Amino acid sequence: IFDNQEITIPVSTYISEFNVCLSMPVMLGKNGIKKIINPLLNKKEKECLKKSAKKLYTAQINLRNNSNVNIL
Repeated sequence: IFDNQEITIPVSTYISEFNVCLSMPVMLGKNGIKKIINPLLNKKEKECLKKSAKKLYTAQINLRNNSNVNIL
């Protein structure tokens, strides 16, 4: 980021609410992510996001339990 400019772009980042990394819009500055921007979602969109996050979390757990690979 040049001249301490801030830009908003989608970046994969850890979302504690879901315990997984999701691609979310963030405000990025010279020191990294300054703010995660939570998009306004209707009820159905929120349900879909939650369902997707749960599937990612389950896949992450399954990989951890069935592999010699250390996944955070």
